[in-house]
Amino acid sequence: MLQLSQLIDVRKKDIPIVFVLTCTATPQNNINVLYQRKASDRISTYTAALTAWLDAGVAIVIVDNSGFAYSHLTTKVKPGMHEILAFHESETEYAKVLVGEGNKGVHEFYAIRHAYNKSELLQRANYIVKVTGRFFVPEMRTATAPLCLTGCPFLAVRQNNKNRCQIVGCRWDAFGFVFGVNSHIKNPHVEDLYRDRILSFSTSEVFVLPKLRIPKTQEGGCPRYLEWL
Repeated sequence: MLQLSQLIDVRKKDIPIVFVLTCTATPQNNINVLYQRKASDRISTYTAALTAWLDAGVAIVIVDNSGFAYSHLTTKVKPGMHEILAFHESETEYAKVLVGEGNKGVHEFYAIRHAYNKSELLQRANYIVKVTGRFFVPEMRTATAPLCLTGCPFLAVRQNNKNRCQIVGCRWDAFGFVFGVNSHIKNPHVEDLYRDRILSFSTSEVFVLPKLRIPKTQEGGCPRYLEWL
């Protein structure tokens, strides 16, 4: 298992938590296990959640790997608290790696890395927590309050169900491990990859969120709605 002593426990970051909201307004045609494919439907779902996040009083980075910039939300963006990063995956340095990749979770891994490299807010974050962009979690600020305490010992963050990855995160110095891109992300079930990486930490180093109620929201990958994460 990873140990605290192997990581850099130096809190020089000035933002306790930044939430990375991952979005794909226009998915590629080859993405498999995808129920909601129509861009207008996806944008509508994202807009409802992102509007709520922008009003929630937390630091967020919205990242869309299909280039959609959510310009209709820019009036809500507060400098120093919110960022919107829109980019076309095909124009990045890792584009060739993702050619023909049908697993949307693999694309998300690279989008998170892109956001980390480009975002000023993420460079200032003590904890980085990814939330799938279609889901707004009203209790997130309260639920993650322990992570804002000085000397907080947790290295990883996960949602209550360890086999799901709508919410997953880590302290800044564990980012390369939890969100690192390597040959193993070709696993068709990235939920398993996140789970196994977090299981590498001792239980005392993992912050487990309570079961959190969310507004009834259509899942992207299958024809069902979720009300809890």
